[in-house]
Amino acid sequence: MVHQVNNEILSLDFSDSSRRKLLTCQQQVVPHITSILVMHLLMSRGNAVKIDLRDDFNKVLLNSGEFTLSEYTTPLDIQDWFYSFLESVSSFSQDVSLDVWVTDCSLHALKKARIFLNKTKLSLFLDGLKLDIKDNVTALINEQYIAIFDWLKKHPHATVNSFPINKLEARQRTFIESCAGQAKQFEQQKFVIEQIEQSVLSYADDIAMVYDDQQWSYRKLNSQANYLANQLISHGIEKGKLVPILTSNVPLLVVSILALMKIEAPFVIFDRKWPAARTTKLLDKISAKQLICALDEASSVAFVGDIQVITADLNEIGDASFELDYQRSSIKSDDPLYGFFTSGTTGLPKCCINQQIGLVNRFNNMSHHLELRADETVLVNSNLTFDSALWQIIWPLTQGARIVLPTNEQRQDVRLTLALIDRYQVTMTDFVPSIFRLLVQLLPKPSVISQLRSARYIIIGGEKVNSSSIQSFYQHVPNVVLMNTYGPTEASIGMMFYKIPKGVEDISLGQPIYNTYSVIVDENDQLCPPGMMGEIVIGGLCLGSGYFNDPEKTDEAFIDNPFSFIPGGKLYRTGDLGYLRLDGNFQFVTRINDCVKINGVMVNLPEIEETIKEHPQVDDACVVVNEDNSFKSIVAFIINQDGEQKFALVRASLDSYLKSQLPANALPKQLIFKSSFPLSPNGKIDKKSLTAELAVNISKNFDCGTKQTLFKVIAETLNFSDFSESSNLLDLGMDSLAMQVISVRLENEFNKKLPISLLFLMPSVELLADYFKGKIDPDTLSSSPLIESDKNLLDDITKPIKQPKGVLLTGVTGFVGAHLAAQLAQDLSCEESLFVLIRDKKDASAPERLRQTFAQYKLDEALLGRIQVIEGDISQPRFGCGPSELARIFSHIDRVVLNAAQVNFLAGYDQLRQTNVMSIVHLTELIQQFGQKDIIYLSSLAVFNSITNDGKPISESIHADEILQPRGGYAQTKWVAESLLQRLRQFGVNVSIVRLGEIMPAENTGADNQSSFFSMLIKLAVGLGSMMRTQAKVAYTPVDHAACVLSKMIRCENRDHSYKNYHFFQPQAVALEQVIESVARHQNKPLQFIERSHFEQLLEKVECPKLAEIINKVLAVLEPFEERDPLKHYFSESAEIFMQHHFKHWICDEKNWAQYDDQVVRNYAKIMELS
Repeated sequence: MVHQVNNEILSLDFSDSSRRKLLTCQQQVVPHITSILVMHLLMSRGNAVKIDLRDDFNKVLLNSGEFTLSEYTTPLDIQDWFYSFLESVSSFSQDVSLDVWVTDCSLHALKKARIFLNKTKLSLFLDGLKLDIKDNVTALINEQYIAIFDWLKKHPHATVNSFPINKLEARQRTFIESCAGQAKQFEQQKFVIEQIEQSVLSYADDIAMVYDDQQWSYRKLNSQANYLANQLISHGIEKGKLVPILTSNVPLLVVSILALMKIEAPFVIFDRKWPAARTTKLLDKISAKQLICALDEASSVAFVGDIQVITADLNEIGDASFELDYQRSSIKSDDPLYGFFTSGTTGLPKCCINQQIGLVNRFNNMSHHLELRADETVLVNSNLTFDSALWQIIWPLTQGARIVLPTNEQRQDVRLTLALIDRYQVTMTDFVPSIFRLLVQLLPKPSVISQLRSARYIIIGGEKVNSSSIQSFYQHVPNVVLMNTYGPTEASIGMMFYKIPKGVEDISLGQPIYNTYSVIVDENDQLCPPGMMGEIVIGGLCLGSGYFNDPEKTDEAFIDNPFSFIPGGKLYRTGDLGYLRLDGNFQFVTRINDCVKINGVMVNLPEIEETIKEHPQVDDACVVVNEDNSFKSIVAFIINQDGEQKFALVRASLDSYLKSQLPANALPKQLIFKSSFPLSPNGKIDKKSLTAELAVNISKNFDCGTKQTLFKVIAETLNFSDFSESSNLLDLGMDSLAMQVISVRLENEFNKKLPISLLFLMPSVELLADYFKGKIDPDTLSSSPLIESDKNLLDDITKPIKQPKGVLLTGVTGFVGAHLAAQLAQDLSCEESLFVLIRDKKDASAPERLRQTFAQYKLDEALLGRIQVIEGDISQPRFGCGPSELARIFSHIDRVVLNAAQVNFLAGYDQLRQTNVMSIVHLTELIQQFGQKDIIYLSSLAVFNSITNDGKPISESIHADEILQPRGGYAQTKWVAESLLQRLRQFGVNVSIVRLGEIMPAENTGADNQSSFFSMLIKLAVGLGSMMRTQAKVAYTPVDHAACVLSKMIRCENRDHSYKNYHFFQPQAVALEQVIESVARHQNKPLQFIERSHFEQLLEKVECPKLAEIINKVLAVLEPFEERDPLKHYFSESAEIFMQHHFKHWICDEKNWAQYDDQVVRNYAKIMELS
């Protein structure tokens, strides 16, 4: 066993050799060294010796003699030497005192220890300090030594590893039991919601909650929670039903928690920043039927499918008084209270369910230790999707105190957090250690110390605490008590407290709080002696009930309790390695698996690796954590079959893929190409060698000292230096924590404020240098650093030479693009070439993808012979094509039709920019090289989504620069692209911009865009034979009509008149009811129109599997609209705005815009009937 006092190793029991598998190389070596030294020095009768470790950790110098450790580290090798020692020590006639230099676990320093030993006594002093060792510990250690000595003398042919360890258990067990935990009966026996409601009665008019200058009294907060609780009941939510909360509206989240607690329905908080695919899988994992979100967020969560979205608007509820229309039954201790997702970076996290009694006990302990008063304030500083936020939100409300909820900006900038602490005189709050270190860096400023004058306690948890930061804090702010907390999500927020003393370097986890318990066990679930490393297991009232809908993982982690001195039937395996210290506190060492905490969040490295390996262009991957400069970041090394030259393409694709699969905290900050991985002697990937490659080189030279300083700070923070002064740091992994570190350090370097918001708008060395030199006015910066700069991407172009030959069309695998390709193949003269650009995919070549698309939309496949398919990608320079291929294409075309775009209405500008904006730049570079080409750009009427019904006419000729910046990343990319195209016009390039409206199913084939809301709604109504009444009108523009008009425009011989902007939609709207009646008539199906309430009741009774998915999607879109006619709101609003602003349509031929009649949908009806 390994005995440790303040991390100093005293001895090693070689009988537990299997334990070494859990230790690193250094951790294995140091106990051996120390044990050998202690024994060797005892034999030397008092000679002091200094340890000198060699690089290979296999040799040690003892008294000028060199010893190879392998000679001593196995039981058989050490046996004869050990017996010689026994003979020597047995002849001791008096106490022996020795000075010994002992290496600590981390090999960071050598510590001087003095050991006193005889047959009856063992004492230890470190650095002249008397240790606070519990009673009988000295005798306990002595007993172990004596027992081993006596047993080996009686068994001279035995090996050390055969010593029966159970003979040591008597005294050890007493000590272990005394440290495992204590029971306490608290006076407060009410459950949490009952305590909060008591606070409402006692402090009705006091402020309970503050958010962004808004205030809620206890009366108002309770009333809003009552209102929402009544709404939840009306939607069928019952006691015990787990309800997800999916909102970025912070006050609503708090009200939702209280409302669900009132009706005894457990809650689980979802992060709005999770990718939609991840959110959908997790909702399915917990079998969610309903979820709560803000009213203005409803449209953005349409991806949840058939889950009922319950919306709320606190502004609508206001200050009105509401009573709870619910009679609570008797709450039980083991009733589920809440769930949080834990572990599982990629492949689905587990939802841990915690119980009523767990939170009651946690809060009783907090009240006992921290004594929060009703006139005090707690800042909710944790991420609201972390369970640590719960004590900051709920516990103060049980005490009649006030909580302050920061905005995202305030939480993500420690300077703004300090300002909140000062403004609201915060008494207590919570920091993860990484943010706490930033706070400490600011403490030399007197103003910062002043901002903390109201604080009494700062809680630190979530990851290992840095002792130097703790002591530095105490030097500046001695009156604030820092408390380390420990406990997994499965333990009702946490179950160990440790008030960190001043001057302590080795910070422990502390001891279990009342009514919770912990012990250290080995692989066989046997108790480990004090000092011996094993797994930390916990029990008591803190334990939750397990993982929702996951009995297998519950059984793995929640084991039967074999220890009679711990109450309860179960213990939880934490997966943490640690040991029980001789002062009675528990010490954390490391994780058993490859999990690591980054910014307080547990991240599973193997799961990240598996996600990367699922990408079709990745052959192998290895993920490591770079921890230079105390800043952790994830780095992925990638092997791909295409080699380093094409890795840029792979990296862009992989980066986009990972963002769709992983939460932000699990995204690798670097993707590095490797042709092969280095291997260790045992054939495994040598991660240590890979990590060594990440050493940051900050030797780059810049033309000014400002840029040099900026580069140094940024490189040290991000842990890599492969970027230029113009690189966008947001694309290189600069997350919110890195931004805080950089902004704090740069403020100190340049003595000039740099808020996080400004750093976000100036994410490059070049821009930051201009800012610190005073060349940039922060007030003039736009909402995105790329929008303005992207408008200037074409400043250096010159007018190219025109060579008319044919057409290059992009985006042909989409609904409009495929029909346009078929129309052009039919209409273009035989002298004109038609090229289409298609990205190749692993499951289908570019030509095969086009054939599949034609088949899907029932287009004439004979036309494929007229089309030349080119494999490429418009998001890449030179469209991802080779020089010879490009030369062939551009020597045969005079027109480029840019139809391709990345369409994702949830993504931001930066995510869509590469395809939707940079494609314009790449095309410009090509026409500069190969000569001028006319450009027909298919844009969207979405660029006008910021306009309002103010009656001012807007003509089609309006340019992007004259339009207000639209909402949403997709519309913004179209807006910037139009701005760039307008710049090309100024250089003489002929550009036509066509802004498309809604495109409907084809008249000639009936083919439709099956993912569109219009098509799903029609199929649902006709399938059911019923439809809700509506006055909605739609602009019915069949896709084949649109393709015909666009083809004529592209083929127009005299195109000079065409270089304009066109708003492309059928201005004569048709009633939606008329369209549905037409489709039903062609199918000979009965159809009735009913009120919305009856329609929704009908949907609830539908059992047809074919319609189930469509019903779910339609309801997801309609749910946000509470009025009686949601379809009118959905379809008609934008069209009415367009008409009011005098939008026109470009007419080549009147027959292409024939008025809607019954025959337009005939084929669509037939196709739909067959499907």
